[in-house]
Amino acid sequence: MADVHDLQESNLKGLAVSPEIREALLKIQAELTASYRESFVTMSQAISRQASALERIQTTLELVLRSVAPTVAGQAPAVLRVAAADEDVDVASAVVVSDPIGSGFTLSLTSLSKAMGLSPSDVGILVRPLGLVSDGACAVVVRKGAQELVNYHPRAIERFMRLVASAPDGMPRNARSAVDRVRRKLAHGTHGTTK
Repeated sequence: MADVHDLQESNLKGLAVSPEIREALLKIQAELTASYRESFVTMSQAISRQASALERIQTTLELVLRSVAPTVAGQAPAVLRVAAADEDVDVASAVVVSDPIGSGFTLSLTSLSKAMGLSPSDVGILVRPLGLVSDGACAVVVRKGAQELVNYHPRAIERFMRLVASAPDGMPRNARSAVDRVRRKLAHGTHGTTK
């Protein structure tokens, strides 16, 4: 599939317009791309939060069942505790601590890549050497093991862009090549950031 930015350039080359109009069209396209990216992230977060909310509702119902019919449901999970005076007293909030989606970590590696208009393979190569996976404000490991699963917060988009711009020279060769590809791709279009 052709890259959107390559299509923008090739489509504009065929138009007999002044450089000022060409620049204005490129700016409009960049704004539309940034708007699409923000809408994509918002939609992805909404879907993930809805799934998380349904899971918390299920947990709440399970807890109600345990209190109404303890012989049927067994014991309460270990994550339950008495809420402090300044905490939310929602019964399901006891599991929010271990709910990365409810905390805003709603983007998979693929969604993160799509939001930035980059290749998932390039982003996948770079998230570890750039330290994005270990940045607790941007990423959380939701499943450990041979196939570790990481969810990203939307703020990871801006952080990734900054990390790529200032990537150290001593990175492994495949990561260095990925940085070069990402920088070239980012140079073709203005990528907005999300909140």
